[in-house]
Amino acid sequence: MGWVVLLLLVAVVAAVVVSGRRSKERALAQRQAELEPVKKFAFEDITALGEELQSLDLDLAGRELDPGANADYQRALDAYESAKTAGDRIAQPDDIRHVTEILEDGRYAMACVRARVDGQPLPTRRPPCFFDPVTACP
Repeated sequence: MGWVVLLLLVAVVAAVVVSGRRSKERALAQRQAELEPVKKFAFEDITALGEELQSLDLDLAGRELDPGANADYQRALDAYESAKTAGDRIAQPDDIRHVTEILEDGRYAMACVRARVDGQPLPTRRPPCFFDPVTACP
């Protein structure tokens, strides 16, 4: 009789352990499913910044940049690299804020380069627009 009780106890403990593991696996899968669209959006925005940098590079081809424009251009390039790294490190949906802040800084740096090259005053820094994060709100 004692062996039967012991076997039942072992079976119950094993069932609880297996159930706990499955629950953790389901929770992890759900978290990954929620994170996937956030990461996709982040990398689409990072790619867009990379394309904007390529366009800027083509526009600046053959031009000599003053130290200020050169520093802003380097800041934009650094922001692109930092955004890629931050995008890879997104572990929860709220982490995208850090990526968008980096992208905002990169886009502002590019606007500063264009202003300096065109002999215009530096643009006023404005937060990104909620409806279109690529542009600033008026």
